[in-house]
Amino acid sequence: VTRQLKWAVVPLSLGALLFGYQATIDYQQVQQNQLCIYNSRKSTLISYINGHNCTTWMDSTLIGNPQIQYAQQNHLWSLGISKNELHSLEDSVQKSTFYYQNKKGQFKDKKLSLYGREDVFIQSHTPLEVDYVLVHGNPKLKSIQQIEDVYLYKTLIFDASNSSWKIKKWIKECQELEIDFIDVSTEGAWVLDL
Repeated sequence: VTRQLKWAVVPLSLGALLFGYQATIDYQQVQQNQLCIYNSRKSTLISYINGHNCTTWMDSTLIGNPQIQYAQQNHLWSLGISKNELHSLEDSVQKSTFYYQNKKGQFKDKKLSLYGREDVFIQSHTPLEVDYVLVHGNPKLKSIQQIEDVYLYKTLIFDASNSSWKIKKWIKECQELEIDFIDVSTEGAWVLDL
C-alpha cells in the first residue's frame, strides 16, 4: 500500500503545481492593464487592454482589414485576450477604467492625445497637460515645438502612419531640444504597463 501511495504522490504533486501555475497566470491576466501602440504600416493602431478585454482604435481605413490582425493578434493571444472591440480614431468610448473622446484619452492615470494634420493650425492660450502625444497621419509640422502650442507633454510618440523621413527629422529635433520620444515605426509595438 505504501508503494502505491508513493507513486500516487508524484502525479498529485505535479497536478497541484500545474493547477497553481495556471491559477497564477489567470490572476495575472485578469489584473493586466496596458496601453499599446502598434507598428501598423501607414496607419494608426492603438489598444487598451484591461483584463481579458481589449478596446482598439484605428484609422477608419483599417476597419475590416487583415492588417490589424497581423499587427496585434500575437500580442493579444499572448495576453489571453478573449474580446476585442474595434473603433475608429474618431469614436468616443467611455468605460469604468478609461475614456477616449475627440482623439484624447485617459487610461488609468495616464493621458494620451493624438496630434494629426487637423491640429497643425490649432493654437491654445492654455495648452492641455498630457503624458503622451501621439503624432500620427503625417502632419506638416514646421517644428516639433508647434505641438507645444496645443499640449504640455512628457513624451512624444511617432507611429508608422508618418513618413520615415519626417520621423527622422523630428527625432533629430527632439534630440537637439532634449525632448523624450518613442519611435514605434522601428519596433513591433510600444507597450505601457499601467
